[in-house]
Amino acid sequence: MKLQKTALVLADISGYTRFVLFHKLSILHAEQIITELIEAVAEQARFPLRLNKLQGDAAFFVAAIDEDDEGALDDIVTQVGSFFDAFREKRAAQFRGTIGGCRCSACQTVENLTLKAFVHVGEVVQKKVGDFDEVAGESVILIHRLLKNSIEEREYLVLTDDVVKEITADPFTNKRRLVEMVDDLGEVGIMVYQPQSSRLTRPAKQPLLTIEGIKTAIVYSSRAFAQLLTRNARVFQNMPQ
Repeated sequence: MKLQKTALVLADISGYTRFVLFHKLSILHAEQIITELIEAVAEQARFPLRLNKLQGDAAFFVAAIDEDDEGALDDIVTQVGSFFDAFREKRAAQFRGTIGGCRCSACQTVENLTLKAFVHVGEVVQKKVGDFDEVAGESVILIHRLLKNSIEEREYLVLTDDVVKEITADPFTNKRRLVEMVDDLGEVGIMVYQPQSSRLTRPAKQPLLTIEGIKTAIVYSSRAFAQLLTRNARVFQNMPQ
């Protein structure tokens, strides 16, 4: 058990609870969608950032930082910025896969899910619990409690003041500073960034049945039936008398 300066990252899917509860009839697809989105985010993490644990709709990452690790926080913030691109790409792929495919309510509303991420740095207690590496302390409590905040947007990146004062360049230009009142910890200064959004375009819905579609289906059905009769005729001809 030891104290270690550590970068903490929490990536959380906005709308998870409502998404899962609303789609009880398609719960398996809802959970599959959430899992794939979290995995897409987690795959972006590179050393020194590592996945510590999955927490339902969130992924918690840690990175030990030595005092001489100049630029480490800049690299970590850049990685977290890539979380949003990976999330959007996976979400778009999931939605494209539903066109002409699964029509369940979960698959049809995946575009409503968004991502928010938090980055903080501070001393934490690193300890071993069984086979698991755990982190504890005020910094860990702080980043999780920041999930409850006054930010109105559903997609954003939050850096605490402790991170902002150590990085050399801001990750995004669209930003604003807030002071949040965190339970038991008091006022915490944060910088809120709006990652540039790549709009998810919903393809225009096609009618389920059209005259041309019916004609095409009849043609293909007729061909398939004719091929079936031909194959069966050959089989009967080759059967022993």
